[in-house]
Amino acid sequence: MKEIVVKKRIPLLPAVSMEQTVKFYKELGFTNLYENEKRSGGYAIMDNGYIDFQIYAYKKLEIPTPTNMYLYGVENIDSLYDLFISNYKKINGKIPPRTGLPRVGIPKNLNADRRFSITDPNGNQFIFSQAYSHKKDHSNKTRFEKLYWKSNTLAYSHESPIEARKMLESAIKRADLQEESPAAIFQVYVLLTDVSLLLEDTKSAINYYSKATHWYEKMGHNTTEDLAESIEQYKRFAL
Repeated sequence: MKEIVVKKRIPLLPAVSMEQTVKFYKELGFTNLYENEKRSGGYAIMDNGYIDFQIYAYKKLEIPTPTNMYLYGVENIDSLYDLFISNYKKINGKIPPRTGLPRVGIPKNLNADRRFSITDPNGNQFIFSQAYSHKKDHSNKTRFEKLYWKSNTLAYSHESPIEARKMLESAIKRADLQEESPAAIFQVYVLLTDVSLLLEDTKSAINYYSKATHWYEKMGHNTTEDLAESIEQYKRFAL
């Protein structure tokens, strides 16, 4: 039997509105290579020099979230994110939304990788992941800290901000905060601020941001990579 070689993997994405879907990907820097073909109204081949995929018209598509998921392992994930964002900002003058459809998530450190996702107007989702050389070890963490990391995964990997918020609020109620590090409490409140924003609950976000500020002022100067990311995220809120 001859050796089997798979040379190409090409995602095929359904779209209720080809015009709206192609427009979104063009805003992220993709080009439609099929634009001048006869069937261009019902088909598109999108390419940005690094990623390519195809879109076909499916007007009867019922849109759950997500409709289809595509996982890409990449290097220099922040550079890829910056590429998408800079292209979008050039056209729209702002970064893409993080809620609703379409949306673009932000890169986040999770247990095994750093990742972000793009979800188009049809619920098709691209997940971009940069794996760590070693998975994060939480065996020495307190229960409170472990719940933070579980919530972090729920919010950004599973895209379940409401479940993340429930877990974090429960963790705060059960924990003796006097026994936890100010840095850990700060991270929890930063995450609570963000998931509240994702849920479009501005009132709760402002409340949690205020509490994050309180614990930020109590932290020392020792800064880990994960804590630095939370500090950067906190400074972006400006609530």
